[in-house]
Amino acid sequence: MIRSAEGELTPADPEIERTSHRRQGENREAHQQMANVQNNPIFLANEEGAVDEGNMLVGDFMTPQIIQSQSSIVYPLFGQSNFQLKTNVIQLFQNGHQFYGRIEENPHMHVSRFLEMCQHFRYQGISDDAIRLSLFPHTLHDKAIEWLDSQPIASITTWNDLGQKFCTKFFPPAKITKLKHDISVFCQGDSKNFDEAWNRFKNMLRKCPHHGISKGIQVQYFYAGLLPTFKSLVDSLSNGSLSKKTIDEALKLFETMATTSAMWTSERAFQKKTPRVYEVDVYSALSTKIDSLFHKVENMTQSATAAQSKKASCEECGAEHVTAECPIFVQEVEQVDYAQWGQRQQNNTYGKTFNPSWKKHPNFS
Repeated sequence: MIRSAEGELTPADPEIERTSHRRQGENREAHQQMANVQNNPIFLANEEGAVDEGNMLVGDFMTPQIIQSQSSIVYPLFGQSNFQLKTNVIQLFQNGHQFYGRIEENPHMHVSRFLEMCQHFRYQGISDDAIRLSLFPHTLHDKAIEWLDSQPIASITTWNDLGQKFCTKFFPPAKITKLKHDISVFCQGDSKNFDEAWNRFKNMLRKCPHHGISKGIQVQYFYAGLLPTFKSLVDSLSNGSLSKKTIDEALKLFETMATTSAMWTSERAFQKKTPRVYEVDVYSALSTKIDSLFHKVENMTQSATAAQSKKASCEECGAEHVTAECPIFVQEVEQVDYAQWGQRQQNNTYGKTFNPSWKKHPNFS
């Protein structure tokens, strides 16, 4: 028999039964995944025809229908029919690692820590995308979860897609530009220790993973922002000038200086001066003298106040003088003295030229 057309022959498979079972399993899984996607409620649309509102009850028309929740994430199959994430794992991500969508939060650091936590929850035969897409929504709250719910239905199918959209939303290009500017104008400022300045500079770099600043520019920015005292210290440890070091050597020098500064500065910072015995005695004696002087001044002030209040109370007229100096009292006394003097003159038999008491005057002896 003559062949009408010749084709390439498939090489013989020594394990044809195993290959057949494997292909049947793959086809079964593909059909199951396709059926699950088609039956997923997020793909179900309202395909019902136009409703005849004329025959509807007003109560039914005004009552909203119950709509099944529709997610923006297409959750892939785990690959095992009896597998599900445990409740304690979900609660760990809900309570331990949260993102609220605030201005001061960094989505890149959130994603980095989330992926680091996911490394501890790997299951054999389960894809990483399925675990990440299932757990990541549980770490979002407030504005972040509202953003995720506002995305189009079934618009996120992979973890890379979700991570990219998440970082783009909460880390826009304007914020990246601002962080780059802050790095370029780095200043040591109030940081009194070298390790504080170096750690703050590295933290600024971590907050902006897309800064695109090379190592050489990083060394230049950090060195330019140091105080003159620390610049001199860096130069002295670089044999006179930092320019004699390579870029990697300069970065290693910064790390060494920061480690040394943190080791010794912390001990001095927590060292407290213990007061001596004679210092306590001197302080106590000085405090006693000050208290005694204060009491004396207070007593003098009270005495002067009492004298003023006593002087101000006149029994006759109530004016600010004592009763003996009151004009009314003095006038009455003068009138009494004058009346007594007139009476004595009338009873005097010797007249105005003689007084028996004059003979005892010392000038007449």
